[in-house]
Amino acid sequence: MVGGVDTAVVTSSRAMRTYCSLVISSDIDQQLGATVQKILGLVSNDVVDTQTPELIAARERLAKILGKPPLSPPRYFWRLSTKDKIDSNELQEHVAWLLSQVKPGRSIRQITDHGGSAFLTCFWAGNGRGGGPILSSSLMQTIASHDIELQFDFYIEDDEPASFAS
Repeated sequence: MVGGVDTAVVTSSRAMRTYCSLVISSDIDQQLGATVQKILGLVSNDVVDTQTPELIAARERLAKILGKPPLSPPRYFWRLSTKDKIDSNELQEHVAWLLSQVKPGRSIRQITDHGGSAFLTCFWAGNGRGGGPILSSSLMQTIASHDIELQFDFYIEDDEPASFAS
């Protein structure tokens, strides 16, 4: 249990497209995946070098379309996501599961000692009829103990066509 939430994989037939990711980045650590495994005990093969010719070209195309200068993201990105691991629309379950993966006694903030940075990013899709994700105070304390930011992307998924009264 983390933050008062059972961290077992949860299944739900009514789940919306909800997931969270722990993102760790560095401009200097070419072995970011190995560093994350050594420090936090987390394993993911999802490490991206943002300076590949393909990604540079994609950023330049997007910048041209938007009429803005290309983005300059950190060089290396590592990610662990609950996508396809937690089948629930309860955001708290996703955040709790990610934090439960960190080796006991370790803190995500330790990554900063190795030139990295980290944050949690959560995608939550609602039906536009009120309500939203809830994070318990104990889970928020756990997030704070790791000294990481939590960001949200909210989207509305409307299963019914809009009807307007005349």
